[in-house]
Amino acid sequence: MRNDQPPTAEPTLAAFREYLLDTAREGPLLENFMLRAVVSVIDSYAADKATTGQQGDRADPLNRRNLFSVASAYRNANQPQRAPEGDLDRLLDDLSNEFGLTDVRIIRGVAAALADAMPRIAYKAREEGLHPDKIADRGGYTSSRIAQFLRQEKERRAAIPLTRYTWRIDTLDADNDRYEWTDREHGADDAIPVDLPRLAERLLAETGARDQHARIFLWEGDEDDDAAAVHSAERDEVDVLRWADHLKRHNSDPQ
Repeated sequence: MRNDQPPTAEPTLAAFREYLLDTAREGPLLENFMLRAVVSVIDSYAADKATTGQQGDRADPLNRRNLFSVASAYRNANQPQRAPEGDLDRLLDDLSNEFGLTDVRIIRGVAAALADAMPRIAYKAREEGLHPDKIADRGGYTSSRIAQFLRQEKERRAAIPLTRYTWRIDTLDADNDRYEWTDREHGADDAIPVDLPRLAERLLAETGARDQHARIFLWEGDEDDDAAAVHSAERDEVDVLRWADHLKRHNSDPQ
């Protein structure tokens, strides 16, 4: 099907600004004042965009995909037996054009922060069932360094005072086509705050609510209103059974 109609131009910010000024000239005093105030805001916005326009027009070099590409290219270029001569120089030239000083400062800061967080990252991955050798492979560390991280994080956690948390588990009652939550179990456990998500999932997996759609609320100290809970979680029966199976495999897997 042929379309002989001329393309319709999209309205621009500049055209909208002129439209406001024309309306202000023809309107009453109060409307004139308000519309000119809006035009002033538009001018400020345009000035701000103009200031950051050059940086905003190019793709963000700090996005995850680009950083992964840079890391892979640098790793390959540093292998003389595999990389053609001159690859590393060309890559470094490209990086000098792509990244600015602010980018370098950001990346160095993130690298330092992640280095300090690595014991916690490794411990979390281990708690989720990942073998230490796989943690080492994915994180780019040796297995012995990962083992050191895990010991370091265990010692840090052991020094944190435990807090008493009370909890309540509800199950979803679907009998007679009436869906409502039923109070099922209560209890209390000691934990550190960072372990609350894992504690909640473990309780959901280990209690009698394993084969039902369930939810849990945890409070620091005594039980309170649901809205006052410091942590809550909800899982259907399939997720709970999977988590129970994960716990069984994790507990039988040597450290």
